[in-house]
Amino acid sequence: MSRSLRRISPCLHPLMCALLLSAGLALAACSGSGPLNGDSLQATLDSGTPGQAVTLQGGGYTGVFEVPSGLTIDGAGSVLAGTSEGAVLTLEVRTGDTTVLRNLTLKGVAGGLVVSGRGTLRLENVTVSTERGVALAVENVALVARDLNVSGVVEGPDDPVLDTLGET
Repeated sequence: MSRSLRRISPCLHPLMCALLLSAGLALAACSGSGPLNGDSLQATLDSGTPGQAVTLQGGGYTGVFEVPSGLTIDGAGSVLAGTSEGAVLTLEVRTGDTTVLRNLTLKGVAGGLVVSGRGTLRLENVTVSTERGVALAVENVALVARDLNVSGVVEGPDDPVLDTLGET
């Protein structure tokens, strides 16, 4: 099952957005005409199940996001912009699961993509950059990458993004 994120009218009440989400219609924004709402994206990701595909409709999302194990996310050219609260995307891939990220740009402030677990991560046409911290941190995961661009700096052994992986 594939879900598409769409911008909708800002006049919808948040309760209506929640009802539409629970009915299986994923939304990218429930209010305003500015940047797309990252809370709606996280709610959509949280409702995903292994093997499910989530397709974004392009545009930008701001926040820090956790991706459930086993999802396929097609960003369709979307940009996920992080905050100073941590890595843009964090995921733990369970044994036997394959999580796929494709056609996506991650722009971190304090980290890009942090991955742990025992499964497989496929990155296809993904760009990860960060102003500080680790752009890409992978621990105990089989990584399959095609057209991957990574840039960023590690601030040192006490970098807070490394704490996500249990490094001290």
